[in-house]
Amino acid sequence: MYVSSMSNPSGCGGPVVGESGFLPSLSVATQPEELIQGPYKLDLPRGNAQVSWTFTVNRTATTQDAMLAFLADHPPLVPQVATLSLYVASTVRYLKNAVLGSIQCVKQRGTDFSFTYTYRGSYVPPSVSGGSTGTGGPFTTS
Repeated sequence: MYVSSMSNPSGCGGPVVGESGFLPSLSVATQPEELIQGPYKLDLPRGNAQVSWTFTVNRTATTQDAMLAFLADHPPLVPQVATLSLYVASTVRYLKNAVLGSIQCVKQRGTDFSFTYTYRGSYVPPSVSGGSTGTGGPFTTS
């Protein structure tokens, strides 16, 4: 699995780390409506779903000085708005107009370090022959 930014390929991309290195999520704002003589409010979706991708990238610097310089300089240089590409096997998924939510150095030991990035944007599923948009896939539900 590999994530890259189309606007700045060297800014936030890299191989995603381990089984917990890629954490997608979806949030939807709702509008509570009071029902006539109802004990509870009705939550209506507002159609503004927001997909977020959180991923962790491990890096290793050649020297301690190079690592410290990267740690200091990297966060402000990461693109604030980007189109992210997620490469899995032979398919590509996109997060269009993704806005940087956060960037954090989550591990630093010696010259090894890891950054976690969170972007929010519009998800574009892969095109699959036969008109499917990638739902279902190799997984089944019971």
